[in-house]
Amino acid sequence: MIEENHFLEVYEKLLSESAVFMNHHHDYFNAYTKAIQANFIAEKYLQDSGKAIESKVLVGIAFMDVNENEGHDLLENLYYNNLNFLRLNEKLYLWVNLALAKAKRVIGKSDEAIKILKDILEIVENKYQLNMDNVPFFYKEGVGACLFEITMCLIHNYGEEKNIAEFLLLEKELENKNNKDKELLLLERLKNNDYSLVDNGTNLQEAEYYASETLKFTSEYGINEIKLASMVNLGYFLIEQGKYLEALAIFNEIIDEEYIQKYLLGNLLNEIGLIKLKTSKIEEAKECLDNAREWLEAKNDARKLCRNYYIYALYHIKSDNFDEAYACAELGYKKSKNKDIYCLRLLYLISFYKFLSSKNKGENSDYVFYQYNLEQYKNKLKSKDRNVKI
Repeated sequence: MIEENHFLEVYEKLLSESAVFMNHHHDYFNAYTKAIQANFIAEKYLQDSGKAIESKVLVGIAFMDVNENEGHDLLENLYYNNLNFLRLNEKLYLWVNLALAKAKRVIGKSDEAIKILKDILEIVENKYQLNMDNVPFFYKEGVGACLFEITMCLIHNYGEEKNIAEFLLLEKELENKNNKDKELLLLERLKNNDYSLVDNGTNLQEAEYYASETLKFTSEYGINEIKLASMVNLGYFLIEQGKYLEALAIFNEIIDEEYIQKYLLGNLLNEIGLIKLKTSKIEEAKECLDNAREWLEAKNDARKLCRNYYIYALYHIKSDNFDEAYACAELGYKKSKNKDIYCLRLLYLISFYKFLSSKNKGENSDYVFYQYNLEQYKNKLKSKDRNVKI
């Protein structure tokens, strides 16, 4: 019994350290190492199936930083291979489903993720008949997490469809124009990169609804971390709708919260920088972006660094520094492992504009460079066509 207690303590310590490395430091190598060690103890010394699955979930999540598809497959196999066991353990069933849904969102299968998340909500609703006072707290946290993840999936879908629709519309508008008129149209799009030309906001409206539901639910039941993250999302929606002062008011309300300062400050500074940029406070925008980048680099948060580089690219476009804008967008795209649709569309726009302007000016080296990249980015955008209507 003493030996078993010792191994249990070691297991719990390793699992906790793995979660901290992953969630707070974005150090997936050490998170993976700790989770593997915890899994070994669970299987060999504790011989506890529940703890073996619990630790394997962290192994899968951490491995996604190395190979997203293989990490997803590990989690999916873990779910289906242990389905009967999981159905007897509500907490573990919830956790594995949440991890699998998040993995599906990360690899671009947002619709599949939403189905998993809505199924969880339906299970809770059927079991407790909407009487949340009787629901265990871990389920309340799970409901909050589901609502938040659905929001994130819809944000992803909105970004994909909006950028593709803008790309398709521009391609149509460029038909039958001469090179000079094409150059002028591309410059106008770069200077006014607000995604307001296509009415394609269904996912945005639904995402805003779920963000509001997340905020309402987490406020009522004291789930503070998800509540604050949902307020960041609400600020994002307001920015997309051009309601910059309302978004800034939300960010100012939460910026001094301890959780924000520790874990979401870089996110907030990115969005405040974007607001400053859109309201023509250019140098204030740069200061916000500089501070955000410093914070995000210290946290090793590649996903939000991608967003930072994207907004920095918009900053350089404001100053007509298109080569610098291209470099920032390219860095952001690489940080996203060549997946971020905002950076991809911006690279296409800059490449097209620079290709035409350098051709018109007889600058052959730039012409060749941007011609090659234009074709690459155009083909990638075409391959992402989600049957978007314009």
